Amino acid sequence: AGLVSITAGCAAVEPWEAIIIGLLGGFAYQGISMLMTKLKVDDVVDAVAVHAGCGLWGILAVGFFGNPDEGIGGNGVFYGGDQLGTQIFA
Repeated sequence: AGLVSITAGCAAVEPWEAIIIGLLGGFAYQGISMLMTKLKVDDVVDAVAVHAGCGLWGILAVGFFGNPDEGIGGNGVFYGGDQLGTQIFA
């Protein structure tokens, strides 16, 4: 779940930000997996929880993290950037 979460922003965030994104992706996976079970959706391998849930979180996470001053392409809200709007639109 963490690897899926960080895939979208791997080139735009620092390693410590990647750890946070992956950790939050694990929580997203667990919550969505439990929701799928509660809704009685038959997803034996939890593909929806991993790929849709964590992938969506990963896309949004790019908009939060990534310091433009580091020169690695980030423009996150936490650093005063406006990337989140672009990520929501995507």
